[in-house]
Amino acid sequence: MAGLGPTVKLVFAGDASQLDKTMKDVGDSGDRMVKEFSAKSAGLALAGGIAATGLVDAFQQNLDMGAANAKLEAQLGAGSELAAAAGEIAGNLYADAYGDSLATVNDAVKTVLQSGALMEDASNDQIQAITANAMSLSEAFGVDVQSSMNAVAQLMRTGLAPSAEAALDVITRGFQQGVDKGGDFLDTLNEYSTQFRKLGLDATTATGLMSQGLQAGARDADVVADALKEFSIRAVDGTKTTADGFKMLGLNADQMAAQIAQGGQTASAGLDVVLDRLRDIKDPVLQSQAAVALFGTQAEDLGAALYALDPSTAVAALGNVDGAAATVNETLSDTAQNKITALQRGFQDWTNSLVTTNGPLGELAAGVMAFGQPALTMLSSIGMIALAFQG
Repeated sequence: MAGLGPTVKLVFAGDASQLDKTMKDVGDSGDRMVKEFSAKSAGLALAGGIAATGLVDAFQQNLDMGAANAKLEAQLGAGSELAAAAGEIAGNLYADAYGDSLATVNDAVKTVLQSGALMEDASNDQIQAITANAMSLSEAFGVDVQSSMNAVAQLMRTGLAPSAEAALDVITRGFQQGVDKGGDFLDTLNEYSTQFRKLGLDATTATGLMSQGLQAGARDADVVADALKEFSIRAVDGTKTTADGFKMLGLNADQMAAQIAQGGQTASAGLDVVLDRLRDIKDPVLQSQAAVALFGTQAEDLGAALYALDPSTAVAALGNVDGAAATVNETLSDTAQNKITALQRGFQDWTNSLVTTNGPLGELAAGVMAFGQPALTMLSSIGMIALAFQG
């Protein structure tokens, strides 16, 4: 194919009488283009080759984008309002340099829409912002959007977070504070959110407690959450072991069981009292016995990290939570590389629009899309030969 341009020139140079016939063979659009070429077309062969390479690449990417959009529509229901909205949102995000491909962005949008984390009246702008933050969380901390949105949805289902935005903020701060030290942060939120709810803990407090435990030497987030789960079970089980544990803390087992069983702020206040009383015990043996009686063997797993847990200061331990996800998103978006990527994707949109342009330019663009660089190389050769005959 590389010799197509020179071959055409030899045919015309050898038999000028065939020019009109040959021009008709390549199509009426080629004929009109020859008539519109100016004397400046002498450099078209070189420029055309360079331009064609970019156009071909861009057109191929547009074809890939078309396939990705068709897949998204099929996944969400062809012709549905949801599919149309998803396509618009994905297109906006892709144009703004999110994702390494439109397919990646489409998958992220689909995941957000199907996660169960959206309010029924969520607007396109809200969905787009949530998807952008989820994708930036993925980029910043190496987690996939599916895992983060599963955690977001679970926090909302259990009432630990009022919205997807709030849940993403907490998750973002958790990552920033090292709660994913053991690589189990999101899994822990998914697994233990119900237990956190029993103790009246919201997402911020629960994450703050995990952060406190990890900073004090806990192995991972799971072992902290498991200790809290064990307490939520033992506190209301009515056994002698639990009663003895409360007694060592100077607390009444029946009253504490009733308090924990109420859930909400009453339960979280009870947990706070228990942990405060544990910290106040000066005898390490007695302290350990009381801890194991109320938190099980998980107290042994945590060791001294258990005594670092303090619901009254857990929120402060996370720092500024509000807007954390959006801040990460803005930081990652405001880079030179992202701005370049956005410009490149703007070029892709431009090349795609060329196909629908009336006249020779649109027909040339369609030809390049269908046949690649040889189409532009051939037409540029034809143009120069025609100019030679006209001269």
